[in-house]
Amino acid sequence: MVLTDATENYLGRLHDKRLHLTLSKDGCHLAYVAGTRGILRRVLRLDYKVFMVMDSKSRPIFDGVGSFSFTPDGAHFGYSVRKGNRTVAILDDRPVGEHGLITDNPFALDRDGHKAAYLVGEGKEGLAVCVNGRELRRHKAIGAESLLFSPDGGRLAYSARDGEKWFVVVDGQAGPEFDAVGTVVFNGNAEHFAYPAWLGRNVLAVLDHCPSEPHRVDDTTRVDSVAFTPDGKRFGYTVLGFRGGGSTSGYAVVDGVKGPDYSNGAFSLVFSESGSVAYVACASRDWPHGHDRHFVVMNGQEIPVEAISIDSLALSPDGRHYAYLSGKGHDRFVVLDGCAQETFEWIGGLRSNGMLAPKKYGFEIPPVFSRDSKHLAYAAGKGTEVFAILDGQRGPGYDEIAQGAPSFGTEGFMQYLARRGRSLYRIQKSPK
Repeated sequence: MVLTDATENYLGRLHDKRLHLTLSKDGCHLAYVAGTRGILRRVLRLDYKVFMVMDSKSRPIFDGVGSFSFTPDGAHFGYSVRKGNRTVAILDDRPVGEHGLITDNPFALDRDGHKAAYLVGEGKEGLAVCVNGRELRRHKAIGAESLLFSPDGGRLAYSARDGEKWFVVVDGQAGPEFDAVGTVVFNGNAEHFAYPAWLGRNVLAVLDHCPSEPHRVDDTTRVDSVAFTPDGKRFGYTVLGFRGGGSTSGYAVVDGVKGPDYSNGAFSLVFSESGSVAYVACASRDWPHGHDRHFVVMNGQEIPVEAISIDSLALSPDGRHYAYLSGKGHDRFVVLDGCAQETFEWIGGLRSNGMLAPKKYGFEIPPVFSRDSKHLAYAAGKGTEVFAILDGQRGPGYDEIAQGAPSFGTEGFMQYLARRGRSLYRIQKSPK
């Protein structure tokens, strides 16, 4: 069945000369750098003029354009530009700071688009974190792409080091030192935060700067899939161990309680808004006929599945439904609550060499539930066309769908950006 009442809005044509495509988190806004003539990788050091293009609308021309990013809802945009020998931070076309050099690290923007955080400096002077032109603190090194505002925009986090050890800084307060630290995750109301850390041959989860018991599995370990419920009352992660032959073992830790061991690993732990928890688990190759056993483990109950893309698990907000990507031979399909959906050649709306692809994408783009948990959407392709699928119904065919999947807006409608030829469109569909 094909959707016939989707609203298609034409945004304009993509420029021939493009660089550094960036999509908003909801997949409904697109930005990139365009040049007055041929374009190179190091856009901050070009002799000719370049400019930002957002949703096919060109911004003012500058000597160079550096890093840029959207707010989570795509409503606001920040970037850096070069004017002579100075770089300027711009938020919604408004200058908010001028410096000698703003690094190429992406901006961090708060939820409402009022604050832009970015890195300034180079060489022996180290790097400084700046917010709207004001320097907060300087370090010997700051983790690439580690700047992050909390969901409410009130807290700022990043990783840094002043000597040989790394630490995480939240609200200006540095946590304990480790050999390495991972990405910070906030819960929905920003009361709590967590991140993985490595110390020697041990790995651990750090909650509000308080380390958990260290984990050591075989030769090396890592903490993966750190997650909260939105209210911060539940916290979990998976632990993976890598043995010499390359195989894995692992388990999940939820609310401080270790789950069962799985000989081939535990992955992709997610919470629903209601507090349900699920993750993917893989057991050994000795059953049946030498094949792996795969499970979706939901609230402690193992649900056997035939095949699953381990990064594709999605849980509905009410915690009653689950979906994931699967396949057989050359066919790809989504499984919803154990029921296989229509078969396609690929799942996900981006091609690795496409115009909307900011990086290489594969088949690992999960489906998306609506906020009321009643609808499921994803992108899938056959032949030369890709479609948005809503509750099993296809939308119009395009060459690409941005972000690899649709999203659901605050008013409940499905939305996405798509390309047909060099034309860019924004599509909306209200579920019935």
